[in-house]
Amino acid sequence: MDFMIDIMVSQLLVLVLLFIVNFRVFGKNKKNQEVFVVLAPVSLLLSVLLIFAWGLTLPTLLIIILSFLNCLINFYSIIRFFSKLMTGYYGIGLFVFSVLLQVLIVLTAAFIVVTRPVSISIEDYSVEEKSVSIIGSYGIGFTERISMFDKIDGKVSKFIPVAQEQEVFVQENSVQINQDEFIQDETLINTQPFTEEKNLPLVFIVAEPRETISQLKPLAIQLASKGYKVYVAEFFDSPFESFGKRFLGVLKKDYFDKNKSQFVQMAMGQYTELLEMYDGKNNDSDVYLVGDGICGDAIERLYQLMPDVVSGFYILNGNTSNGASQKLFDWHSGFGFLGETAPWLLWILGSTDNFFYCRDEMNFNSILAASEAHKVFDSDKVAEK
Repeated sequence: MDFMIDIMVSQLLVLVLLFIVNFRVFGKNKKNQEVFVVLAPVSLLLSVLLIFAWGLTLPTLLIIILSFLNCLINFYSIIRFFSKLMTGYYGIGLFVFSVLLQVLIVLTAAFIVVTRPVSISIEDYSVEEKSVSIIGSYGIGFTERISMFDKIDGKVSKFIPVAQEQEVFVQENSVQINQDEFIQDETLINTQPFTEEKNLPLVFIVAEPRETISQLKPLAIQLASKGYKVYVAEFFDSPFESFGKRFLGVLKKDYFDKNKSQFVQMAMGQYTELLEMYDGKNNDSDVYLVGDGICGDAIERLYQLMPDVVSGFYILNGNTSNGASQKLFDWHSGFGFLGETAPWLLWILGSTDNFFYCRDEMNFNSILAASEAHKVFDSDKVAEK
């Protein structure tokens, strides 16, 4: 099961628990079924834990609200249960509110299923992912987090192609059986890795203020499957920051334009820190930068400032280092691959007409962007030679 489906399943599991809690009021043997009320605080706890497991999203926020309402409606039932004061009847108010809450639970579950992220199995692309938390600051630099008690200041996910073995043959002899035909005796002598990790070209991606790593993961998988070692980083002050920035980006679309220079400078610092952490400046491999929105402006400047380090860049739905450009389908700058990772946000941004079109694998923006980026990076490599 892949990352995106894990999120949906965990969300639906909490909704199932909420449904069970409220369904108990319709049973015949109410005293025996009262035990299910203990699932109300459990559901609230699990819904909050979803934030720390997957980050804060609209579906998770809806589940937290429903869990809180569920505990509020069943507050006296919870008190009676833990006080061992079981009851054989429920008031009309509890029935009415339970029915209303059940309807909201079903609607929320339907919303989550319909707007579920596209299933992307990383194993199908022969790619391996390693994720770490990072700590530090722009003054002293960032390092990978070792102690669980350290405050997390960001996350980095590394995507690398799984080393595939190729067969190596050696020709021992050739026997001529007629004037034009030969029989070649070939013997398999060993297998060796298709490519070594240390020789792979490097791609560095920093999540825009309105993005998270999960919104860029489809692109990272596609690039890694083409033979790149991809680092995707997300810097934040709290796990809620990116959700707040996305919310702000929806309500005040001009906020990031008005403060663009400040965000671009911050993004340049983040790319520089990422390069420092993973030897992007002192490496024999080619180094490429990929960015979206504000981060796109940052990598274009870094390409000009560090020509000896950065071999090329690719801006999603924008400029590239070789002068080419590509328009991605129904792209919302700064929000990442919404059609594949957060379809619910497409609805909020008003892309209802194209909702199902961009969820078709033939139209995945991540596939289109990775193919175009690969062409750009290849052309940059030829230009260098």
